[in-house]
Amino acid sequence: MKEGRRQTRALVAALRERLDRCPPGRRPKLLLFGESLGAWTSQDAFVDHGTQGLVDAGVDRAIWIGTPHFSKWKERVLYDDRPDVDRDLIGVFDHIGQLEELDPEARARLRFVMITHDNDGVGAFGPALAIQAPEWLGPPEHRRPTVPKGMRWTPATGFFQVLVDMKNAAQVVPGVLDAKGHDYRADLLPFFAEVLGLAATPEQLARIETFLMESELRRTHWLANHKAADKSLSATLAQRWMQQERDAGRDPSEVLVHAFEALIDEDEAATSARDATTPGSAPAPPAP
Repeated sequence: MKEGRRQTRALVAALRERLDRCPPGRRPKLLLFGESLGAWTSQDAFVDHGTQGLVDAGVDRAIWIGTPHFSKWKERVLYDDRPDVDRDLIGVFDHIGQLEELDPEARARLRFVMITHDNDGVGAFGPALAIQAPEWLGPPEHRRPTVPKGMRWTPATGFFQVLVDMKNAAQVVPGVLDAKGHDYRADLLPFFAEVLGLAATPEQLARIETFLMESELRRTHWLANHKAADKSLSATLAQRWMQQERDAGRDPSEVLVHAFEALIDEDEAATSARDATTPGSAPAPPAP
């Protein structure tokens, strides 16, 4: 966890430095996204800085799915009275309908979104379950729709029951996008469209969803037919390419280094060309 937090801080700092060098009006938006453990580490990178830490780091939007109970940043920004927290900037939702129910002004102010299903054991499981009943397990008539009405808390039993729920929370059917437990595949498209303000029609979003389902099925079938291959399709392709380079008498590592150097040179040249044509920008220094 500590390593993940350090990496997030370093990455965001590097991105902020690069974005600050972008010409006015050409700065891209910075989105922070994390899933489960990734949500935990990317949130706790700002654990002592509230929502203001994200703002100061130049993060324009953040979307986290399946945040574990152990996120300290989440607990502090949601429940503590802190001067570095602007509650208008953050929201926690079980489904897209809850976000859509907000008034237009509240939706416009929202920048950092956590999607956490009410029946996701990953978001509910913690050591405190062994000694006290959780707030979400209140009177049956007041519980959220996806929390079983017949569930009861008792010392130890409640702890292990939610532990089992967490273990079973991510059972998915390939090609069938769902939104329950720790499965957030069906949530991603509508939340990304809303939070990022994507100018997409319902028909376009439906086509994207179909593409995602078909892509998942193709990947599942490919893995089933290549059980002896690496579990990552990209890693398998990379291994084949490296072997082809060796068979041709070339060092694949050197080929990659030269390719990356060429990409960096092209990027720097493109940036210099844009800066030179931006009104009010300083002329590029002469080549040595």
